[in-house]
Amino acid sequence: MESKAEESIPTPEEMGQKIRDAREAAGVTQAGLADKIHSTQAQIARYESGEQDMTVFRFLQIAQALGIDPGELISED
Repeated sequence: MESKAEESIPTPEEMGQKIRDAREAAGVTQAGLADKIHSTQAQIARYESGEQDMTVFRFLQIAQALGIDPGELISED
């Protein structure tokens, strides 16, 4: 049986979708976000697809670059 905390942790795919949604809402391309955080478009695509996990530092960079609270990327909607 999963604990309440485990149930609320988004999967990499769910977090990636939230990043994609926030990026698109901000009118930023994958390449534009990559430039803001000194990464590559391909890396952003991997984060958004859930193919690759990101560090907490990278997660915070993405939220800051998109002008959103990091909690918005992990909260349940």
